[in-house]
Amino acid sequence: MNMSHCLLAATVGLLAATTGCVSQFDATSQPTDVPTETELVNVCQASPLQVIVVGRENRFGLNGQQVALNPSIPMDRICKAVVSSCESTCATAEAAAVATGVKGFQDSDPVKLHQMGVLADTFNKALGIITTFSKLGDTGTGTGGGTAPIQCNAKLLEVVVQGKEHRFGFDGRQVALNPAIPIQNICQQVSASCQTTCATATTAAVATGIKGFSGADNAAALRQMGVLADAFNAALGNTSDFTDNPIAL
Repeated sequence: MNMSHCLLAATVGLLAATTGCVSQFDATSQPTDVPTETELVNVCQASPLQVIVVGRENRFGLNGQQVALNPSIPMDRICKAVVSSCESTCATAEAAAVATGVKGFQDSDPVKLHQMGVLADTFNKALGIITTFSKLGDTGTGTGGGTAPIQCNAKLLEVVVQGKEHRFGFDGRQVALNPAIPIQNICQQVSASCQTTCATATTAAVATGIKGFSGADNAAALRQMGVLADAFNAALGNTSDFTDNPIAL
């Protein structure tokens, strides 16, 4: 899969997801302290709330695993793991999500699936993460806007700086200078239908020759790491901005 094509597709999908979305979880129910899109960079070091469809089960999940029909169960886990400065933000976002009454379900209902996606995207945005689960299902208005295929539900490949170490990682943790190591872990956890996509994205990332580094800051090298991570994430249907905003521990 051509990585530039994937990045363009992900960008177009994100723009589509921000227009014409009609659901029970609209802008009026969002927490007042939601950051703007230019500020979004997983400031809470949170795992994204996901919408995962397996067979007849349409559930909310975490780290690529279905968890529950009730979104408050995975949200509780997410809020317990965020940085202390984000605990109040997470609690507010969770309360707004629960107040919608939207839950997972069995069998097929495109409108309900879309509502699940809007809930997940809005909760994630409050924590500084952009996702496009609202593209799932259908708005029920006859205008489309929710007909994209299921995402890979993959973890983000991250650029994490701690002291003199500039490494690739995931879940807010440094893993290795070589991006292939965390990428391999990510690909092992995606759904079977996304294995080929992840393998193709891995090949393209490794082919760049870009790796992390130790020592003094190097803005150009750090930016290259971010470009690699953002392109890999886009290939799996995730949006990130490590090009300009690496995680600093």
